[in-house]
Amino acid sequence: MKWGLGRRMMLLLAGLWWTGACGCKTFFAWTLPSQARDDAGQVRGDSSSHQPPVAPPVVTDFASYPSRPGDVVRRSQENSWSHAGSKVEEANVSREPQGEESQLSCEEKPCGERPTEKRPDRTGNWALWPVSSAGAVVSPGPDPPLLAAVRAYVEGKPERALEALAMLDAENQDFVLALLPVLSSGAAIRWREDASSAAEVVGQLQALAERLERFAALRLGTVAFCHPVHGYRRYEPRPTNMPYRPGDLAQLYIEVRNIGGQPGPGPRGESWLIQVQASVVIRDAHGQIVAMPDPADRRRRGPVMRFEEKRYTRGPVRDYYLLCAFPVPEQPGVYTATVEVSDATGRQSGPSSAVEFRVAVP
Repeated sequence: MKWGLGRRMMLLLAGLWWTGACGCKTFFAWTLPSQARDDAGQVRGDSSSHQPPVAPPVVTDFASYPSRPGDVVRRSQENSWSHAGSKVEEANVSREPQGEESQLSCEEKPCGERPTEKRPDRTGNWALWPVSSAGAVVSPGPDPPLLAAVRAYVEGKPERALEALAMLDAENQDFVLALLPVLSSGAAIRWREDASSAAEVVGQLQALAERLERFAALRLGTVAFCHPVHGYRRYEPRPTNMPYRPGDLAQLYIEVRNIGGQPGPGPRGESWLIQVQASVVIRDAHGQIVAMPDPADRRRRGPVMRFEEKRYTRGPVRDYYLLCAFPVPEQPGVYTATVEVSDATGRQSGPSSAVEFRVAVP
């Protein structure tokens, strides 16, 4: 088959054109920008022009990831130890070195050596014993006097207990020395099985309490209107629904604790004298003080009724009671009584709670 000149020229041009197109794609490969690709996709009618949403970056304490072991990367300023409880394990990666170390590359440092820095204290207000620079725990110091005295007494060294308490006041030393045997005995006896030993310990505690009562303020126990009264805690309280009549005599029962006294001979061979003074204030329903007759002289009236009592006993008394009798107000209504007590040693109690009583129409 013979080709004409014209056909030969057309075949040659087609080969040249094909060779040029392939060469451009091979030696001048380039890609269109994203916007151009999107436009091209829209022109072609590509349905996949909308790309899926990109996942948010992972929050980490590092600004970048290391490319090989031993690389030093920067720590992010936003997430570094900002959240309580967050802890990032550092494996072959450390924070960015400070100062001149930041200019050194990994090749200039020994392999695996990382700069060190002091991390923030995450222990809060924990009570930690101080640690020396060598890492040894420093001793917290000598024991307090009370702990040293108890330790010495338990170890059978009472002389060391006295030395430990030497810095305390005399009253405090007496208290601790009197309490040490009680603690030792009370920790060893069987309370449910050994009644005699329990009674001995109770007696020691009572003796210690009697020695300390002279330092304590007076305390008021029960304060109530009663009739009749037979003795300490032996009384009949007056019913609240039974009002007084004008001119009736009210009896106010008062209990006093930690009462003091002084030695004194009595008419029947007693050896202890107790002197007590009680101040009684009466108020009406509006809180106004009512003038009441003076117990020593009924013709005088005043805002406070003072009752004084002297009583001889066979020995010191811890608990005491008073009985104050006074005529109720003439005017019907609701009244309250408050009491304060003092003794011969100068100690006194605070005011008692208000005790209510009523006076009815005759």
